[in-house]
Amino acid sequence: MGLTTPLPALSIEFFPTTMSQATRCLNLIKKMGKYRYNWSFRETFVYNNPKWVDEREMEEIISGYQGFKSGDIYAKII
Repeated sequence: MGLTTPLPALSIEFFPTTMSQATRCLNLIKKMGKYRYNWSFRETFVYNNPKWVDEREMEEIISGYQGFKSGDIYAKII
């Protein structure tokens, strides 16, 4: 069944070959509460954006990702 209780913060890892799963994860997170998102590409662990974005913006970012490396999506509840 998976996670059903909201968490203050969480992260998910994604790969270019599993972007549809990352989108499904974002949809599950959305059902748990209102979150803001940030991301890092590859294994940098540094936010790519100084501003946290909403789910719609995060989905646009990952849908356009053309990289060959993995990355992380960070979510924090607001």
